[in-house]
Amino acid sequence: MAYAPWNALREASYDPEFERAYPSFPPAREAPKKPDLKVLVTSKRSISIPRRILPALFLVLIGGGLLATVWARSEMATYQMQLIATEQALATAQSSHEQLLLDTSNLDSPSRIVGYASSKLGMVFPGTIKVQATSGVAPSTKVLSLPTPVTETQLPLPAGSDSTQLPPSGSASHG
Repeated sequence: MAYAPWNALREASYDPEFERAYPSFPPAREAPKKPDLKVLVTSKRSISIPRRILPALFLVLIGGGLLATVWARSEMATYQMQLIATEQALATAQSSHEQLLLDTSNLDSPSRIVGYASSKLGMVFPGTIKVQATSGVAPSTKVLSLPTPVTETQLPLPAGSDSTQLPPSGSASHG
């Protein structure tokens, strides 16, 4: 066999022991046997969002959040206005209630009732009162004299009464 001149020296001094000690090529190894690979099915729940849709999705979420915030603020302002109106109506009703309580206490006062009974209904105080007591064996009668009646005052008529239906103040109505 003819060798190339640059390999001539090598071929001339070929020593198999040298080749074993200093191989020019590493001895051929057997490639490790690869196990049979199987494709595992990934979970169907994984969501893959394309990169072009992701910024639009963020903009929609931010816009929706801003819209919800504006709506909540407007609802809060509406309820605040209703609350203020209700508080004003409550204050008006409380003052009206207090005024009605004062009017009721004025109408229930004994001096007003006596004045109304004597001036509008024609009632008079009796000068004396006879009290009969039955204690023990014999009944006893006692005569009490009363103090002078209360002076008449001009007081307003109660609500719903009409002065034309009442008897004149000078006449007594006894039944």
